[in-house]
Amino acid sequence: MDAQDPTLSTTASASPGQPDARRHFLLVLASLVAGALLLHAGLFVHLLTAGAARHWHGSELQAPSAGKSVGKSASIDATATGLTVSRTHDTGPLILTAMKDPFRQAFDAALYDRVIVEIETAAVAPGVVLLWTRADDPKATHSQALQRDATGRFVVGLAGHPRWHQRIIGLGIALTGDLSRPVTVSGITLMPRERIGIGRMFSQVWKEWAALEGWGWHSVNFVVGGTQGPIMSPVVAVGIWVVLSIGVYLLLARRARAGVRMAAIFGIFLVGWLLLDLRWQIDLLHQNRVTWESFAGKSWEEKRAADWDGVLFQAVEDAKRRMGPEPQRLIIFSTQEDETIGYIAYHAIPHTALATKPPEDTKGFRPGDYVLILAPAPGVDYRALDRSLIWRGADGLNVLPADPVHFKPQTSALFRVREP
Repeated sequence: MDAQDPTLSTTASASPGQPDARRHFLLVLASLVAGALLLHAGLFVHLLTAGAARHWHGSELQAPSAGKSVGKSASIDATATGLTVSRTHDTGPLILTAMKDPFRQAFDAALYDRVIVEIETAAVAPGVVLLWTRADDPKATHSQALQRDATGRFVVGLAGHPRWHQRIIGLGIALTGDLSRPVTVSGITLMPRERIGIGRMFSQVWKEWAALEGWGWHSVNFVVGGTQGPIMSPVVAVGIWVVLSIGVYLLLARRARAGVRMAAIFGIFLVGWLLLDLRWQIDLLHQNRVTWESFAGKSWEEKRAADWDGVLFQAVEDAKRRMGPEPQRLIIFSTQEDETIGYIAYHAIPHTALATKPPEDTKGFRPGDYVLILAPAPGVDYRALDRSLIWRGADGLNVLPADPVHFKPQTSALFRVREP
């Protein structure tokens, strides 16, 4: 008998495993594609059925111009029905903003084509102007006047508006005219387009998933992404995609009678992990670029001024220069959120600082204490007639004798408490 060819023998013994590995690879690839299609199909159905209208209740609106352009003549109060505003005389437009967090609440202008503002007033209705800023040009503010319809609401159509496009990162309204009698802004509503094509929805989904966080309060290892709209974050999306893909793989493997390989399931999980890690790496590069542009080549003081709390830092530094090197008691009146208050007090070291909203009474103040008021003014006024700070407390009007030390327009004011 002829001797068997060793080459043929080797090929024959190795070949049974190769088709099986290729088959499972193709099953994994098909499962990943099918899982992605199922995920997008679910998102598209949700977008079509949810309406995706965005609404801001009046009490959520903010008045950044309070204490600045409107000064002491304006009264702004949040109530259950909305935001009630009034002023004693005309001092220019009163601006109300809707988006507290531009990154998380940003949206694609192409998804919305109409804005409705509801205002309650017993007097002559004010003029209403819509204001917005775009991500591609954040320093420019665009505007469009609203018209009152038969129902009394202020409405504006934005379809085809030359400046209503790209990603909107700022939205608000300006009230003009007579506001001597109280006017209540009930809310602002963005109405979606009646028809949104599959291509536009696909583009919107990926725009939100690709939105980079930059620096924020959370850890750099934590990826959020997206906005607080109808689109889920990329972390949740990848998790659902992996689960769907594994489910599809189990069905295909059973139907093809190929058996289930744990290596294939691990491979699907690994693909999702690597994709999420790639997005995290891209965000880290974005954070590094932002950091370089903001701080490279600057002195320590310039770096602190360029940080997110630079205005607060400068105000506290100005106060410290006038308080002297000896530790003093400093009470900081601020409307900032609790997280920011801690940073304000930290900047005041070596002085003993307390950042708070105006207290209900004046019992905790002592002669010689310094009081720093940060804009926007937290309901505190200075009465020059008797040299006193005044604000409303639980038991009426609080009067704190104090002398002015330093004043920086639209930023801060420093006072020193004196004997009554």
